Amino acid sequence: ITGYILACGIAWALAHALAARAHIRVDVLVSRFPMKLRAPLHLFALCLLGGFALFCAWAAWSLVDESLLFDAHDNSALRIAMVIPQGIW
Repeated sequence: ITGYILACGIAWALAHALAARAHIRVDVLVSRFPMKLRAPLHLFALCLLGGFALFCAWAAWSLVDESLLFDAHDNSALRIAMVIPQGIW
């Protein structure tokens, strides 16, 4: 169970870091561009991030669907249905 809690905590922490703009960025090249060019580059980066997030959501939903189809359970004494932690994450 602690592994599931750790994975959910990391996912929530990464989302918070994105919202707080606290991720580490390498601005060596971008900081040298004029402000008129930086704004479209930031927008492009956010669009790429959104596309990646949609891909991850699609892949996660496929995994949950497959776990439902095969009635997958974890390999522990609790035999938790994998749909529960996968759906929460």
